[in-house]
Amino acid sequence: MKLRALGLLVGMVLGGCSNLPVTIAPSNIPLTRTKYTVIGPCEGDSMGVSIIGIPVAGVRHAAEARDRAIQAGGGDALINISGDVTILDLLLVQFYWTTIQGDAVKVEGGLKPAAAPSAAQPTEKK
Repeated sequence: MKLRALGLLVGMVLGGCSNLPVTIAPSNIPLTRTKYTVIGPCEGDSMGVSIIGIPVAGVRHAAEARDRAIQAGGGDALINISGDVTILDLLLVQFYWTTIQGDAVKVEGGLKPAAAPSAAQPTEKK
């Protein structure tokens, strides 16, 4: 009985859960000198798992959450981006839940291949 209680105590001390803000960005692609229409707010989420710090599932969980937010909003890109990560640490295994929120936008004329969300750096619309 004492051994079980000690094991539970050690697990609680070494394991844990936290919620952290991820990023705040004006957009996920450069939108300066680009005409676009704001569609509205959207949100996407994704999950990742790592064992001893080595990702085994959901390696690109932040990018997946961003892409799901864009798809959910029906747009080409996101502006006013924010998000958070919830981490559950169970000794050797970590679970990551990433949520990205923003406003979906539709770019007039569509996106050019060079402006794909995963290859672009965020900039602010003037």
